Amino acid sequence: MSELFKLLGEMLKPEAITVKARMVVISHLSDAQENCYRSRNAEAVMRINFAKYIILRLGGDLNQEINPDEYWDEFQKSRIAEMQNELNR
Repeated sequence: MSELFKLLGEMLKPEAITVKARMVVISHLSDAQENCYRSRNAEAVMRINFAKYIILRLGGDLNQEINPDEYWDEFQKSRIAEMQNELNR
């Protein structure tokens, strides 16, 4: 079912949603904190690494508008994600 929505999204090409990078970073760090409380450490580490990826990618300027989905896709393809996947095996 998700493939259908993905395909429809690509066909319709909706406007990219952008938000301030600082909100994305705070959101992921909050989620990581919650994951730690629930002993989901691997997921917490992934979210922390994603927050670091955004900070480094933007040179520390978190006032920029970004599309979090695009950054997540880039992050998933990055070496950081590859290393995290190795830890999860």
